[in-house]
Amino acid sequence: MKYFAFLLSLFAASLLQAIETYELRIYNMVSDEAAAQFDNWMQNGGMDAFKQSGAAKVGIFKPKAGDEAPEYTRMVLAVYKSLADVAENVRAPFIAKGANPQAEAFLDGTKQEPSYARVDSSLLTAFPAFKNLKDPKGKGTKDRFFELRVYESASERHAALKVDMFCDGGEIDIFNDVGLNSVFFGSARIASNFPQLTYMLVHESEEAHQQAWDNFRNAEAWQTLRKQEKYVGTVSNITKYFLVAMPYSQIK
Repeated sequence: MKYFAFLLSLFAASLLQAIETYELRIYNMVSDEAAAQFDNWMQNGGMDAFKQSGAAKVGIFKPKAGDEAPEYTRMVLAVYKSLADVAENVRAPFIAKGANPQAEAFLDGTKQEPSYARVDSSLLTAFPAFKNLKDPKGKGTKDRFFELRVYESASERHAALKVDMFCDGGEIDIFNDVGLNSVFFGSARIASNFPQLTYMLVHESEEAHQQAWDNFRNAEAWQTLRKQEKYVGTVSNITKYFLVAMPYSQIK
């Protein structure tokens, strides 16, 4: 009996290890100059710092032309194979001094001359039905862009039901059927706008983006799912970002 319980605990642990963890950071930069310093830092030590903190892959994005966020905003998506892979001392790599003067200028921003207003950070656990980030791979076409959506809920129960709607309800499957190409889905463990979930899609063009969402809205499966009583009112606010990958991003 004890041996069976031991095997069961190992199986549960293996399932936990298979589910990725994501940290999403939004750097609210104060100027184009600060954004340039950030890009220099990320290419000359910053991405290595995230990897020292346990990240297996790092994506860097900026707002797509026409998005409401300022041009000099940057988003960092750090992908961890599991929560256990997030290093205990995640601050140490960011304290270390580097050799690049512009990178140092970003890290050494002062109260009088800050590099950014604030950094918004959220820690996310991948959905059970979408345990691993699906990398679009390749260099990306000139028209490719990413859509990041944050769904806030009025309560943790509603947030959990929205995750259930995506997974057991089949919303992710509907995405697949209509041409909405998913990159990742994460439920917030820690976030300034908790409770919430965040997911990312990739589109090859504006036309593909519009067509896929039209297909989704008109899909019979979606019309049936959205009317199920237990899922009504699960989302209280939606924030959307349209992003393009930076040339040095590992996800693009």
